[in-house]
Amino acid sequence: MAPLTPAEKQRRYKEKLKKNPEKYEEYKRKKRENYHAKKRLVQELTPKEKYNARVIWRLRKKNLREKKKNLKRILDVTPPSSPTLQERNHTPPMSPILQPIENTPRNRHSAKTEKGKKTVKINRPNLYKENLKLKEQIEKLTKKFHKYKKRCQRIEKVKELKREPTPEIKYKKLSCAIKERYNTIRKNRDKKQMKYIFDNIEEGRAKEKIITESLGLQGKLRTTTEIRESKTKLRKLLQDFFLRDDISRATAGKKETLTKNNKKVQKRFLLDSMKNLYKIFKQERPAAKCSYYYFTKNKPFFVTKPSVDGREMCLCKLHVNTGFKAQVLKRKKIIHTDDLSALISSTVCDSNNQNCMYGTCKECSKNEVQYDMSRNTEIKKWLEWSRKEEIYEKDGKKFKTFKNIKQEKQGLVKELVILFNEEFKVFKRHVFNMKSQFRNFRLAISNLKADEVVIVADFSENYNCKCYQEVQAHHFGGSRQQVSLHTVVVYLPGAAEHNVKSYCTVSASTNHQPAAIWAHLHPVLTDIRNNFPQVKTIHFYSDGPFSQYRQKQNFLLSCTKLFDYGFSAMTWSFFEAGHGKGPADGVGGYLKRTADNMVATGRDIVSAEQFFEALKDQSKIKLFLISSEEIETIKNNLPTNIKPLIGTLHVHQVFTSVRNELKYRNLSCFCNRGFCSCLDPKIYRPVAIPVSDKIENVIDKCSGSTKELVSSDDDTPLINLKSSSKNDHKELNLIDLTKPRIENVFNVVYNTPNISDDDLEPSTSGLKDKDNSGICCGDFLIVNVRATKGKIYKYACVISNLDDDGDIFVTFLRNVKLCQQFRLDKTDTSFIDYRDIVQILDKPATIIKRGQTYYEFSKPIDIFEM
Repeated sequence: MAPLTPAEKQRRYKEKLKKNPEKYEEYKRKKRENYHAKKRLVQELTPKEKYNARVIWRLRKKNLREKKKNLKRILDVTPPSSPTLQERNHTPPMSPILQPIENTPRNRHSAKTEKGKKTVKINRPNLYKENLKLKEQIEKLTKKFHKYKKRCQRIEKVKELKREPTPEIKYKKLSCAIKERYNTIRKNRDKKQMKYIFDNIEEGRAKEKIITESLGLQGKLRTTTEIRESKTKLRKLLQDFFLRDDISRATAGKKETLTKNNKKVQKRFLLDSMKNLYKIFKQERPAAKCSYYYFTKNKPFFVTKPSVDGREMCLCKLHVNTGFKAQVLKRKKIIHTDDLSALISSTVCDSNNQNCMYGTCKECSKNEVQYDMSRNTEIKKWLEWSRKEEIYEKDGKKFKTFKNIKQEKQGLVKELVILFNEEFKVFKRHVFNMKSQFRNFRLAISNLKADEVVIVADFSENYNCKCYQEVQAHHFGGSRQQVSLHTVVVYLPGAAEHNVKSYCTVSASTNHQPAAIWAHLHPVLTDIRNNFPQVKTIHFYSDGPFSQYRQKQNFLLSCTKLFDYGFSAMTWSFFEAGHGKGPADGVGGYLKRTADNMVATGRDIVSAEQFFEALKDQSKIKLFLISSEEIETIKNNLPTNIKPLIGTLHVHQVFTSVRNELKYRNLSCFCNRGFCSCLDPKIYRPVAIPVSDKIENVIDKCSGSTKELVSSDDDTPLINLKSSSKNDHKELNLIDLTKPRIENVFNVVYNTPNISDDDLEPSTSGLKDKDNSGICCGDFLIVNVRATKGKIYKYACVISNLDDDGDIFVTFLRNVKLCQQFRLDKTDTSFIDYRDIVQILDKPATIIKRGQTYYEFSKPIDIFEM
């Protein structure tokens, strides 16, 4: 016998369960509870589940209707059943009492169905009669409607026949029809066909007037070509507006790119909201018909809003600090807005006027931001980026460094208002300088002559060399080398898209000083000279760090070395501090991103040479390799007696057409291609005496002999070189060094060109008690020595010479014991600025040990050596 299937087992189990009423009821109760536990109402379903459930319900209902239709079709074609034997014999049916009753769900369902059918049969005649009545009513109403409609049409026709239309009415009807038809046409092709009707009319304003009146147009009639051209011009205008450096900033990151239609472009981040930029565009071009929608629609795809990942890490310190204070004042309702542009507009006559922005205008110089000072005694908190000195210990030695940190400060409202007022005056000058430099940059590249080029130069962030596979010690240690990248974009005369060339010079040296700058510029200038011999004038543009481009060594090289390449004139403009991002930054980002892609595919780039070989043929960017020896050669040939440029901090343009001479001014001007006399340019000569006349000797008045400071082996103490009589040797008074310029070069207050903006606060704490003391040869000093990245060290030194040009030539001392005993390092000499003098030291004692001279002070002195 075959085994039972699971279905048969289940059937037997249910039959046995039905025989026990109690267990069967318990089984049904559990089934009901299980059903209600799993049951979910429609409002409990998610939108996706509701959609799926409704699809299932529709399919089930559709299947049910199909089943009913199929059953009806079968019943319609099925003949009636034959009479049973009982019916044939007219045998009366069994009485209901004797008929067997099966109490099954199927029989109960059949009984309900029979009952429903009886009800339908009873109601059907009544519904049929009611339906006939309604049909009769509809038919009567329809006839009546058509009767009155015809009657109305006959009356209107009679009225039209009696009334004769005038020509004016006919013309108005035709004109309205034409206008209505023209307005409903959507295709330009069909509109052109309607305009062809008026071709036979004479040309001129009469024709234009007839067409505009006939077609219902407003304003001047424009052809499709004119409309297309105007839209193209506006679209180009908008795209150029978004690509301006004062509207969006260029990115230099390797991953900061966007791709559209297989076109990969470096990202640019907007510097303001779209609504504010739209206001700026309408202010600059009020005649341009451009809606806000069209303005946003024509924004280039790679110009995006900045995000957290794309945040600016080189923001202008002055902008940020002024904005922090304005936000606090606005939040406390002390000022009406924190929009710095709106605050500037409310305090000046014209934001494009230099006198207004510099506070020298007679009408608005006394205007200030309006404050609500009703709560001037409250204490407020605000954020501010500030420079903080930190001392740390390494290998048992103490080192000092400066860090820029964001601090939370607090003070009274009136104190905050005073600080904001002072900072806001500087901020207005800063904003005017920034806009002026960008405006002149656009003038420089848009009106290029045939014999001019514009060079935009900048150092990109150093590239960290990488291997495809690296051991842990290399990855976390200091073994990774860096490659210095100097990027250059050259604008040539002609169409901008065809006459822009990109260069990048690669070097293993991380030196970014003027000697390195001109070593990096050498192959670029040589390439321009070879390929474009007609070029005579070069306009340089760069940012203005005092350790790189804006300093006396670069000024000297620009007015001497440039003429060696055969060029006859030069201008060099500097962007405002904190706003030097330009097109050259994107070149470095592309190269570093390409190099990383090569490393990711298995190639090692561990040196400048490998970086150059890997990328020299990868793009249209021309690459050149610069050796460290080339940089050192230029550095060694620089003279040591270069004069600092007076007011370097405020200089934004230098220009020359004469060797060894520069003209400089506070802002750029290109009204005469940069060589005009606007803004009162002044003359500066970096070297006043021949380079060969180097200061090497010191006159010893006591012995009457000349001692060579560097090359002599004589260890005569320099303290003996100090003159015993003021009449025998020139002596300079320190208090004279701080007076306004009168006759002596020492009286000029000039900016040190090798420091940053934040370092322009001279430390004079050690001079307070010695303002009336004179300095001369043989004096011992403590001076500040400024290193890279803003670090400042303190060294002891002795004055070796004072010349008529205001230079102080010193020889440094080396600490031997406990910052109290020193020896003279004859190979370590330098010129110093008078503002770097921290303290004048008392005369030390001289000690000679084993033929070596030592200087011992009475107590330890405060120095901070590297």
